[in-house]
Amino acid sequence: MVEDNEASPLALAAEQYATVNKYAGAFLQAFSFQSARRHDLLLAAISLLKRLYAEKRRTLPDRVPITHLSQADRRLIFEQGGPDRRLYEIATLAALRDRLRSADIWVDGSRSFRPTDEHLMPRSTFTTMKDENRLGLGVQGDGVAWLTEAHLMLDFNLKRLAHGCRPGSGAGQAAGAKRLTWIWSAYCCACASS
Repeated sequence: MVEDNEASPLALAAEQYATVNKYAGAFLQAFSFQSARRHDLLLAAISLLKRLYAEKRRTLPDRVPITHLSQADRRLIFEQGGPDRRLYEIATLAALRDRLRSADIWVDGSRSFRPTDEHLMPRSTFTTMKDENRLGLGVQGDGVAWLTEAHLMLDFNLKRLAHGCRPGSGAGQAAGAKRLTWIWSAYCCACASS
């Protein structure tokens, strides 16, 4: 008989809290985290944990930031009434890990974990390169010109297909008259709408 008593990943991770506790305070004090969100409550939770480690306090206040946690984690953390520090800290560090991976939060001065905007070309450089047509995108910078070129290429290819599918040619017998009629009518509808 199989029982469905799988423990929560958070509860399993909390079993290793003694190891995490040795390094978490120094880790949090060593780095300064930033977020693209204006009032990021995960950063507020990190700030709370930094303060608790600095003051060597063991218990959490009654009110702690929790919006960065999943509903299942919240239920587990507040299962005993008040917040469980071990579970809260592990869940917050896991949320920090996930947000660092997604580049939603970054470490000041880091080359690996930095805001997405810093990976992009500066706007002034982009504008200069665009004006000089040096972006090297492989397509024209003008959308109307690209659409005109694509329309001409489609027109040429469809006329070539129609020529190859006329009665008496080998290709026409292979393609079939119904298919050619459908392709040609679709082409005519596309031309009429442009």
